[in-house]
Amino acid sequence: MPDRECRIQLPFKIKAEEIGLETGGAAVEQAVFVPAGETDPGVDGARSGPARADHFCLLGRVFPRDPAAQDIHFIIGLPLVWNGKAMQTGGGGLDGYLPSTSGIGMPADMPGETDALGRGYAVFGSDGGHTLDQTMPVACDWALNREMLENFGWKALKKVYDAAMKVLKAWYGRRPDKVYFYGGSNGGREALKILQRSPADYDGAIVLFPVIRFLVQMIAANETVRVLDRLGPDADLTAAEARRVRDTVTEILDGEDGLTDGIVSCRTPSGAQRQKIDHSLRAFLSEKQLAFLRALAADFHLPYPLNHGSGVSCGFQVLMGADPLAQILSAKHEKDNYISAVAKNMVSCFVLKDAQADPLSLDAERDKEAILEAADIIQADDPNLDAWFAKGGKMILIQGNMDVLVPMNSTIRYVEELEKRYGPELKEHLAFYLVPGYGHGDGPFKMYTPLMRYLEDWVEKGIRPGMMQATDVAPASFGRTRPLYEYPYVPVYKGSGDPNSAENFTAGKLTD
Repeated sequence: MPDRECRIQLPFKIKAEEIGLETGGAAVEQAVFVPAGETDPGVDGARSGPARADHFCLLGRVFPRDPAAQDIHFIIGLPLVWNGKAMQTGGGGLDGYLPSTSGIGMPADMPGETDALGRGYAVFGSDGGHTLDQTMPVACDWALNREMLENFGWKALKKVYDAAMKVLKAWYGRRPDKVYFYGGSNGGREALKILQRSPADYDGAIVLFPVIRFLVQMIAANETVRVLDRLGPDADLTAAEARRVRDTVTEILDGEDGLTDGIVSCRTPSGAQRQKIDHSLRAFLSEKQLAFLRALAADFHLPYPLNHGSGVSCGFQVLMGADPLAQILSAKHEKDNYISAVAKNMVSCFVLKDAQADPLSLDAERDKEAILEAADIIQADDPNLDAWFAKGGKMILIQGNMDVLVPMNSTIRYVEELEKRYGPELKEHLAFYLVPGYGHGDGPFKMYTPLMRYLEDWVEKGIRPGMMQATDVAPASFGRTRPLYEYPYVPVYKGSGDPNSAENFTAGKLTD
């Protein structure tokens, strides 16, 4: 069948001068027809899902200038029926894997919906310029190579974008009319970083729980190890105690939205609530354990600002109802704990430039220049989006208040920095939603809303998102709906009607 024939000659070579940053060129080396229901080749099975549309999957590489650097492996999904648009997807964690072209823009457990590929988008992404063992993807020794570190920071995104544009033109006969970016967690950081560094390339972006201050956040995680060491083993909490903290705090803070349903809707507890939380936790925790939790909840400050940011890592919501166990295990340097391992390895390799270095040997003053240099590459907290806004760029930004990996105040403070810079004009380019009960893609309210449709309407029709409706896809509460209001508003129950239906909620201002 003609639609199932490869439209380019392999290997499809791209010259170095056709890529906007220095490379050794690029090539597409494999093209595989993937029918709906099958999975993309070359993608980690745990990260891949069945395709929702017939498509060609193209696999290729961007070659480095430094012979000691690894290739950037990229993947492009090309639908048989193209809508004339493209979606670049970010990675996650420390990258190091090929993302699937399927599943972008929707959870696997949402029936009756389709993803970007199913909507006719050409979808592309990469491994960030290095390959990791996905059973425990925390190694950072690749970052000792400057080109590979910069690729992870943002340059792989630009190099793969340029390569993908050449492929799309050869395959479909023209470049896409619109290009969007979709990313969460580190992929959300990547979205912000590439909009800051290469703004002309993108028309819109969907950004979910971005690790905006990735490097400083990992330095802060490293510092909590010192806190626990100083307090001693009596400050440690068991898993059962951590869960009891979560449940106790949730019970005290629940009800701000008019319902007692396990969803906390305030940003910070009131003075009276803080006193009640403190009193309730003292019933089963020691003073040292409370001091440890307060340290996890406190902001961390470098003793100087960064070149393009504040040098602050915001505290975690461990006294807001979020599960504190992940951060507790990190501070204990628990064996095989992901956060702990990432923090140790990032500090050793990104800053100290020695994979064997003791991360606790980091001295913020002595290592200031190394921290500033690494932060320029990694951090995405530069509020200067002038060029992208001048282009007319639009962004939908989502953050959950129960995120145990990305502090919600990190995202809120970045938005506040944007508000200071742009004032009322910001509304023309940013729609920000703080979602009660939502975590790092999970949580007591595991939300789904068709973000791609809202973004398309905004970019292509001038219809700003405003209030959106979200569906909870958590197994225990699947199908309940809530309105999503722009920050600082949250849904508040009207007092009557089905509490599982969005129509029975109205907008209430988030309490501080």
